[in-house]
Amino acid sequence: MTNYVSPITIPHDTSVPGKFMINIGVANQTNSAYSYEVELQVQIDTGSCGIVIPATALYQKNDSTAVISATASATKDSATGETACTEAQLALMPLIPGVTTKYEPATIVYQPSGDSIIGFYYYIAELGIGDDGHGNPLVIAQNVKVMGATRASPFMMGVGFDRPLIADNAFLAPLISAEYSAQLYPSYYLDHQTVQLGADPANSFVYQTLTVQTTGTEKYQDWNWTTPHGTVAVTSANSATLLNSTPVSLLIDTGLDLMMVNNMGTLFPAPGTNSDWDTANIAIAINADSGSSPNFSFPLTGTAQARLSPGNAATTSVYTTKNSVSGVMTNGIVELLDSASVSTPAPTLVHVIISNPDVANSAFINTGFNPLFAYGMIFDPTNNRVGLKSLSPAG
Repeated sequence: MTNYVSPITIPHDTSVPGKFMINIGVANQTNSAYSYEVELQVQIDTGSCGIVIPATALYQKNDSTAVISATASATKDSATGETACTEAQLALMPLIPGVTTKYEPATIVYQPSGDSIIGFYYYIAELGIGDDGHGNPLVIAQNVKVMGATRASPFMMGVGFDRPLIADNAFLAPLISAEYSAQLYPSYYLDHQTVQLGADPANSFVYQTLTVQTTGTEKYQDWNWTTPHGTVAVTSANSATLLNSTPVSLLIDTGLDLMMVNNMGTLFPAPGTNSDWDTANIAIAINADSGSSPNFSFPLTGTAQARLSPGNAATTSVYTTKNSVSGVMTNGIVELLDSASVSTPAPTLVHVIISNPDVANSAFINTGFNPLFAYGMIFDPTNNRVGLKSLSPAG
């Protein structure tokens, strides 16, 4: 029986709700101590799978002729100002020790923004996670495949399941304590103020068993599981039933502050098409193998136009909530939540994607991150299950 080290809490920036910004990077070991060769800040995203960081961060920065030549011939991305390099330009530079690549093409498209990222795959022998306050990692993830973006990198760390496997899930790679070089239990825990690796799958959680969809060559960083299942029900302001309890797939997504409803057809009408829905109450429940199902609800407050990606993107009709007006309305347009403080499970807005209602069992709701104000979530791949536990009310 493996003796695991105690769970390790990873410090993260809590100044922006739901952003879950942590430090990661290429680590090395000298005299039994780990330190960072390069350290980056990334956002934990349960709505994707795989780390996406700038490819240039994985190369040595020095004054060699090759590096100067590669840098001089690279171009700047007009939107982000980031350097955009080709394979030939990157190949002129030496990789950081512990990083390898075969320049296999990689791509990902994030939703709802539609941002398309391209690059190459890289392999990091020892990926550091967290920072001990002195520029050193807290946890080491071993042999992690990442995507190095050649331009417009979003600095994302995808740790979701039933998502396209863009690269490895570093939270599920073999993990060791950087201080003791001892193994952590393969799991992770998230709530609105906590990120923890090696979490104990204790009895305080209510679990739902998931189905393994695919298994890879590693355990468990390149595996995939089904999305958790639950139900949605809707009542009007005067308690009339608008939608009976309906089975849906439910994704708690730390990459979003909004809720997305997909593949429900006329069961969940588009904003502005049925006035009874403008002030309806949405009730979400997540299935449990036993015991009471975790649940939360929130009222809608009307409809508005929203920008679902940064900049001057076209607006979309959405349902609003109480969190829509917490400093995120600009000239009547709901902006994505970047700095407003919220403390309830209600999303910033509800975006209804009108799509084929005839696909059996395809109803899907992305709740955004906000349920993590009410529940802590653990993923336990050894037992193929996700668990939730109730949190004390936010103060």
